[in-house]
Amino acid sequence: MRVRVSEFLVKLDIPQSPELTTIIGNYPADSSRRAIISLGQVGGDAGMPLLEVATNKANALQLRQWAFDALAYGKFPKFETDEEHMSPLFPILIPCLHENGLEQPTMRLVMHLGMTPDVALYISTNAITSPSAEVRVLAIHWGARIATNTTQLLPGLKKCLQDSDMNVRQEATNALQKIAPEVLTNGVKDF
Repeated sequence: MRVRVSEFLVKLDIPQSPELTTIIGNYPADSSRRAIISLGQVGGDAGMPLLEVATNKANALQLRQWAFDALAYGKFPKFETDEEHMSPLFPILIPCLHENGLEQPTMRLVMHLGMTPDVALYISTNAITSPSAEVRVLAIHWGARIATNTTQLLPGLKKCLQDSDMNVRQEATNALQKIAPEVLTNGVKDF
C-alpha cells in the first residue's frame, strides 16, 4: 500500500507547508508539481502559499495552473460569502478569468467557493466576457443555474447569442429558454 507524503505528514501532525512551499521553487522539476499537489491535500494554512503561487504573474503558467487546481480540488474549507461579506479572494481572482491560460483553472476554483446567488451572479457576469469560450460556457451555465435575480445577467446573455463560438451561443440560448424565454423573441427591453 502506497502512502502519500501529505497524508503521512498530516497523521504525524508535522507542519509541512514551509518545506513544501520551498520545493515549489524547484520548477520545472516534477517535485514542484508534487509539492503543489501535497499542499492541496494538506489544506488549511497551505492555501495562502498556493494562492501566492497561483496569482503571481512572475511564475510559470503551468505552475500557476497547478496551484489553481490544487486550490479548487484540495482540502480547503469553503469560503462562505455574501453581498455584505464578499470574500477577499474575488478581487484577486476576477482578473485571472481574463488571463490567457488561467481562465479555466480560475473558473474551476471560483465554482468551488461557497457564495450566495447574488455573488455568483456578479462572478458569472464578469466571466462571460472571458477570452476562453469554455469559461464563457461554464459561466453562462453556472450563472443561469445558481443566480436568483437574473435580470443583470440578461444583457450579457443576449450578447452571447452573437458569440463567435457555437457552444457559447447554444449555452446562452439554453439559459435564456430556462430563465427568460421572452428575451429570445422580444429582446432585452424592460429588464
